[in-house]
Amino acid sequence: MRTRALWFNIVLLLALLAPVGASSIEAEAENLPLQALTGVSQSATQALTTFDCSAVTEIPKIQCEALVTLYNATGGDNWSDNTNWLATNTPCSWHGITCEAGNVTELALYSNQLSGSIPSEIGNLTALTELSLPSNQLSGPIPPEIGNLTALTHLILTWNQLNGAIPTEIGNLVALRYLDLGQNMLSGPIPSEISNLTTLDGLFLWGNRLTGAIPSWIGNLTALELLRLGNNPWMNGPIPREIGNLTALRDLCLDNMGLIGIIPSEIGNLTALTNLILYNNHQLSGEIPSEIGNLTALRYLYLSFAQLTGKIPAEIGNLTALEWLLLGGNQLSGSIPPEIGNLTALRRLDLYGNQLSGELPVSMTSLTQLTDFEFSGTFLCVPSTGAVIEWLSSIPNVQGTGLICNEMDVDIGFRPDPDGYRFDNWGGSFPVSPTPFNPDFRKEDLVQMFGAEATCWKDIGPGCILRYAAVQWQWNANQIMNRGHCDDMAVTSLRFFKDLDTPATFQNGAQSTHDLQRSNMHHHIAYYFVEQMVDPVASYKDQIRQNPPSIILNQLRVAMEDDAPDPTTLFVRQEKQGGHAITPYAIEYKSNGVYWIRVYDNNHPDDYNRYVIVNTVDETWSYDLGGVSWTGDANTKSLGIVPISKYAERPVCPWCDNTQASQVSNASTGQVWLTGAGHLLITDALGRRVGFTGEDFVNEIPGVFEIIVDAGLGIALEPIYTVPLSETYTVLLDGQTLTQTETAAVMQFGPGYAAWVENIAVGPTTQDRLTIAADGQELVYAPNESREATLSFALDDATASRKLQIHGADIAARQIVTLTVDVDQGSLKFNNAQANGGQYNVEIHQNDDSGEHHFIHAGVVISATDTHYINYGAWNGTGVIMLEIDYGSDGIVNETIELENQVFRVYLSLVLRQF
Repeated sequence: MRTRALWFNIVLLLALLAPVGASSIEAEAENLPLQALTGVSQSATQALTTFDCSAVTEIPKIQCEALVTLYNATGGDNWSDNTNWLATNTPCSWHGITCEAGNVTELALYSNQLSGSIPSEIGNLTALTELSLPSNQLSGPIPPEIGNLTALTHLILTWNQLNGAIPTEIGNLVALRYLDLGQNMLSGPIPSEISNLTTLDGLFLWGNRLTGAIPSWIGNLTALELLRLGNNPWMNGPIPREIGNLTALRDLCLDNMGLIGIIPSEIGNLTALTNLILYNNHQLSGEIPSEIGNLTALRYLYLSFAQLTGKIPAEIGNLTALEWLLLGGNQLSGSIPPEIGNLTALRRLDLYGNQLSGELPVSMTSLTQLTDFEFSGTFLCVPSTGAVIEWLSSIPNVQGTGLICNEMDVDIGFRPDPDGYRFDNWGGSFPVSPTPFNPDFRKEDLVQMFGAEATCWKDIGPGCILRYAAVQWQWNANQIMNRGHCDDMAVTSLRFFKDLDTPATFQNGAQSTHDLQRSNMHHHIAYYFVEQMVDPVASYKDQIRQNPPSIILNQLRVAMEDDAPDPTTLFVRQEKQGGHAITPYAIEYKSNGVYWIRVYDNNHPDDYNRYVIVNTVDETWSYDLGGVSWTGDANTKSLGIVPISKYAERPVCPWCDNTQASQVSNASTGQVWLTGAGHLLITDALGRRVGFTGEDFVNEIPGVFEIIVDAGLGIALEPIYTVPLSETYTVLLDGQTLTQTETAAVMQFGPGYAAWVENIAVGPTTQDRLTIAADGQELVYAPNESREATLSFALDDATASRKLQIHGADIAARQIVTLTVDVDQGSLKFNNAQANGGQYNVEIHQNDDSGEHHFIHAGVVISATDTHYINYGAWNGTGVIMLEIDYGSDGIVNETIELENQVFRVYLSLVLRQF
């Protein structure tokens, strides 16, 4: 048994001393030819050695024959030590054999050059308590007959070339205490039958080709002290929370796997742990749980090369027995907690490749046993004088950043004067001012942004006839600019600063941005404002704000270095007050992890004393907008930067389909807008939601993100919702946060269409519901109060671009109307599935090869439960449109009438606005 104890000590020592390089060494050894490992040719033939077990009396004949079979099956003549094997009639004297009470009880042939397969006859050694054949060249599967060895307490087959699945019969070995099958080529999942082995102290399956997840039943093996499953790269799934049941565990090694998800907080239950090895799990994410501070016996903690985020928990300072702490290659942020100074036994500390920032805390000078300290690839800095410098010089191996704290300031040279505008950020009252015919974002801006093919039904140069979906999107964009223009002012000021644009191009004689007047700039500024409403800027903003403030600060510093080749804007956001974009131009380090970001704020031109404060220790930020303080932290996701190069990329068109080949589009997603009052709550078929429940925002739908528009005047805007068009959503228009009645419109843009309901009177009691089909060809509207609303489609097909409207339709409270378009038949179907009749106006606006055409017919009467079919497809721009009426909506047309065009008589003012 002393040999066995020595073997386990060697295994444990290898796990501790060579954790980082072990996987590569093992992989190389696994791929070496057999003769390179043994010096014996695989092709050498081995003659069978005969032995007569009938002359053996000290063990049963069947056991003797099993030993002879093993000898011949594994090349016994070539073993390193085959002393007495088949040479005497006393098998109990053969090398590696131990007998008790006339039975073979131990078979231990460590590193003895066994080759070939383990024979099935091994199952006849039913009195075995130990079967140890490690560090040989055994191959083939583990025979299922091994399940016959029910007295076995130790099964050690590590460092061989065994393959195939772990036999389920291994679950019969209920007396087993140590199961070591590590460093083989075993495959398949861990069999559930191992859960029967409730007396196991050690389970070693590392270094194989196992698949599947760590099973949750692992938590039933409560006697486990050693669990090593690492170096199985095809095993995936989360670390099961049930692992917290293994309170006797001393070693947990799950390195070099495909683990995903978080480190469960239940890991803190394993208070006996001395080694926690989780490195090289590249999809392990989330924060280091604070409960890790419960593991006060821990000596080795390896969490390198994962996707861990957040701060290093202060509770890590409880691990006073810790000797190695490896956290490199993650996305940890914030500063080093001063509690790390409690780890006075620490010999190696790796923090490299994280987003850590701030000073090395003075408390680290207590780490007098440290011989290796690496923090390169971070933003950590060293105080220029004092105890920390002296302490670092005493450490034999240090790899740092080279950053001195008081030398970390950076300045790109931008100043509010002359590089910022002299005029303030402004709002508006579109469409009243500017007039509809001269909005900030014009038709020619729309064409420049998305291309003529995307925006124009017919391109005739400056007089391009717009697609109706493009017209509606342009209208929405101009309405949003009523709330401010900050994002575009921040971008364009940087473009002038980097000489990407020239002031004199916009105003004769202008030498700097500060010379420019708003009247000469509002179109140019508006162009860049609109870009935040679409990708790539929209998704970039959404992704960047997921990072904590310290990472944003670090990314900003990198962008500012080397003369800022691609400078960034900086946006800040506050709940219920919207977002604001400003221009950062310098970073100043203050003390204790606090930085000032100097900014040009377009709400306060010529003010040099404006700065955003970032605390990398607390992961907080704050900004005084002028009597109003905005604040945030890592959880609010309210701080971000955008390089101006993002605004130079071609925007993604929200209404384009794949036929508009020259335009960047995403036919799998759409946009849902609310213009006007109230909030939206969008629900999918599974009941998952995105939007507002009262004042609280939720997002439960995968693939959906909200585009928060940064306008800068402190007025909260409803986000633009980007949704996958894989299903039809239910949209709730909610007015409960309002105090008075206002108007609103809800619309959806998708490939080749826009669909919307407008002229909705929204008040505190409004709870209207609508659905718009993913293809944009059906709209269902169910108000909770009586409405006179307009239902519209803007659709493109091979012959025309059209806006089809049921204008001013009478809809009773809690009733449902459905508007459906059949593009192939050229028919607009209006179903009045309600107990009341009413009136509506028909409007058809059509652009085709022959020009622009408009049709309006007012006062169409529709009775309760009827369906109307408006045959717009047969209309060529002149004459009447036929209306078919289906009484009772039974599918039978009962009457056909002619609708004459009244556009040139009483409804001339409703002709399509031309921008």
